[in-house]
Amino acid sequence: MSTKRRSLRDRETQAITGKLTHPDAATAAGATTRLGTYWHLGTFETAKSAYLVDLDTAPEAPSGFAHWINRVIDKHARLSPERRAKLAHTLGPEPKDGRGVSRSFTVAQATVAAMEAAIVADRKTLARMTSRTEFVAEAVRAAITETRKRYGSHQLPPAPARLPNKPPRG
Repeated sequence: MSTKRRSLRDRETQAITGKLTHPDAATAAGATTRLGTYWHLGTFETAKSAYLVDLDTAPEAPSGFAHWINRVIDKHARLSPERRAKLAHTLGPEPKDGRGVSRSFTVAQATVAAMEAAIVADRKTLARMTSRTEFVAEAVRAAITETRKRYGSHQLPPAPARLPNKPPRG
């Protein structure tokens, strides 16, 4: 089934009015794209740990790290600009250890479209400027905070250097 791609103007309008629409999961599953971002090493390692903890503590957690990344970006994009700004203030600045890595993930095109619409909405409604990388880092750090609360500890167990493919659930 072919669907007409929404114009940037339509996506911006939907983001500003809070009426973002997403295709159903069946449609989104086939429409993917690569999303490249820069990660501070500490955030990346903690994200891997949070993903693995979520496998054991959140029954709805995705079974792959890229799917987990997709889900946290999508969840963050669905927040209102005001809620994202408040959350960013609560999270504070991202800890930077001077080292970083570039990583790309296969994510749903709908997720990237929602993220871009959210970035535009933040810029237009709050004059808040974020890049794709900053948006992803903010979304991931918010998910890490939720995972720590669910796990009951500020310190998450360390993830292995290389994540396993399809790790078993707890």
